[in-house]
Amino acid sequence: KMLYNIFIMKCIVLAKMSKRIFASIIDFLITLGISVGIFLGLVLPATLDEKVYTSNQNQMNEIKLVSRNYVEIVENNSISHTLKFDIVTSNLTGIEDKNAIPYLNLMDYKETKISVIDSLVRFYVDPPLYQGKNVFGVQETTAELVAVNLLKVGKEVSNIKELSLNEETNTYQISLIDESKQSITIEFISQLIKPDSLDYTTCIEDIVLNCSAYKALMDQNNNMMLFSLIMILPVLFGTSFIFYFLVPIFSKNGETIGKYILGLGVLSADGYVLKKYYYIPRYFSFFILEFAGGILTFGGFFLVTYILFCFNKKRRSVHDFLSNSVVIDKKASVWFVDRDQEYRYNYKTRIN
Repeated sequence: KMLYNIFIMKCIVLAKMSKRIFASIIDFLITLGISVGIFLGLVLPATLDEKVYTSNQNQMNEIKLVSRNYVEIVENNSISHTLKFDIVTSNLTGIEDKNAIPYLNLMDYKETKISVIDSLVRFYVDPPLYQGKNVFGVQETTAELVAVNLLKVGKEVSNIKELSLNEETNTYQISLIDESKQSITIEFISQLIKPDSLDYTTCIEDIVLNCSAYKALMDQNNNMMLFSLIMILPVLFGTSFIFYFLVPIFSKNGETIGKYILGLGVLSADGYVLKKYYYIPRYFSFFILEFAGGILTFGGFFLVTYILFCFNKKRRSVHDFLSNSVVIDKKASVWFVDRDQEYRYNYKTRIN
């Protein structure tokens, strides 16, 4: 009987660091998984008008296609932006009617080969129209001015010798000063269409993507997507409220699902059952300070709480200090509801 009494006396064994970390990971994955499921299944369809979003995206692609310097093709069932050209033949290849996405054919855009040089020159000589409007704001000019001002014909920066119109094919073509410097010319032409640096001030991509029609559609889509993404915050808050507040407060020993799986519980700092009202600061300090604060500080606050957790005797994190709690190993611990219960038990044991 004496051994039995000694065995059931108050004994608090703190949870091992590894168990607490794994329990936190389990809780986080459950919360995140359910939140993402709710967001994708319910919130996103309700906040993002898919028809409007897709229509805007198609119009944005049409604007790029109208510029004659973008090509949309389907490869392995996915749409990709492809720009392929050979500087010698000046052919942009890759479009085939059988692979073209639907709105290509609606625009009667059925060429199987497009001359990059021809498209580049005609962008300025014959400014493209979208829905009957010159949305790119390009002033009509002559091929001669394009050759001098854009292609830098005859200048050191350019390897282009001459720009001419092929009467037979009705396409603009170029000839090179030095045929061995094709790669340099390819890079030069590429910069005029899609720059990789700020060395070139004139490029079609900037003109197309910054035109008012394109930007209005893009802004509308971005705003819709941003609003939808913001709506994940109340979903995360609601899910975390259930799993980090309601589940512990209605469980026997303050366990979350992760703690329950790994045999952990929550007690007060002096080793008694934690009062229910302490779960309020415990939850909000965890969610606002540690979870949200960690995200806003790019992990900085997580590092602070982790260091605090590692270097105090009772392995308490910020939310443990603010809620007067500790995490224990339930299987190795024996505890009481409060001091009165402990006192009554000790008094009874002494009498017996």
